[in-house]
Amino acid sequence: MMSKLPQIFTGSRISIICEGDEEYEYLEKLIPLDVWSKEYCFQLGNAADQIVIYGNPCTMQIIIEHWDDVVLGSHKKNKNAPIIFDLTGIEGYKGRADQRQALFSRITKENYQEMRERIKKLPSDDTIEGSTNFGRFIEYFTMDDSKWIQTINNTLDG
Repeated sequence: MMSKLPQIFTGSRISIICEGDEEYEYLEKLIPLDVWSKEYCFQLGNAADQIVIYGNPCTMQIIIEHWDDVVLGSHKKNKNAPIIFDLTGIEGYKGRADQRQALFSRITKENYQEMRERIKKLPSDDTIEGSTNFGRFIEYFTMDDSKWIQTINNTLDG
């Protein structure tokens, strides 16, 4: 995975640590859609609950919500490939660079809004298959007020 971060300076800055290329490229796609109130630079009860974004069983659980209400039963790409094909037309998805590019080129401002509504319906308990806490972060990123960043910093300091 290449180490690359966009240069965005807006006064408030957060870091997101991405597990891999899919996660990085997904967030990189969302920023220019202008669906968040502020542009945030990303690298990406306890502090981890405040700062870790997850999708169970994998990040694709979040991404696939752009097209339909789906609960993935596996993190394995070969098991998810038929679902991805049915929703996007991308054959044999294995996460190759060309496939990621094709996948993310299909993300629009409109289906982002649909994903946002679908994500709200998913459980946020990380032990439940088909869960994610990304909805909370979507709400943070759409706020005009960045005080939530200081709240997280206070949790980390505390």
